[in-house]
Amino acid sequence: MKDSEIDDIQFGNWPMPEEYLVELGRVNAIWASLESIINLVLAKISGFERHDSRSIIMFEHLSMPQKLDILGSLGDQLAENHPNLKELPESISKIKSAQTSRNKFIHNPLNYNSDNKTLEMPIATARGKLKANVHKVSITDIKRVTVQISIAQRHLYKTVFSKEYPNPWETTV
Repeated sequence: MKDSEIDDIQFGNWPMPEEYLVELGRVNAIWASLESIINLVLAKISGFERHDSRSIIMFEHLSMPQKLDILGSLGDQLAENHPNLKELPESISKIKSAQTSRNKFIHNPLNYNSDNKTLEMPIATARGKLKANVHKVSITDIKRVTVQISIAQRHLYKTVFSKEYPNPWETTV
């Protein structure tokens, strides 16, 4: 398809109402921002200069658990000379919790049930025993994940850079 044909498509409420899609997109956007800050923090506490491309080479493609392991180890090694880094375990805990919440929405199917006007998330596991449930999802549930990611991001930023910034949802743009 040509760009003009793509531009003319009106997706509307497909595959679910737009208010859900907006909040799911927000979760992805704020998560990407958190990952970027984690990479920046890793570069900073590893001793890389601001525009040193070696930090990108080293940290960009690591999994989140690998990044958090490195972050924890570096923080532990440097905390004696940088007391603010003693807060890193709390930041890492907040990030892990946010990741679990995010992964629930990003790695499971979401289906809009037009009969009862609800978003449903079927979750199944088969580790030793089959377990399957269908969870109803509200916009509030998705927004809660965005808030959780933002709190983790702001805690990490404050811990490493000793700078606090306000909740984004409490400021006007």
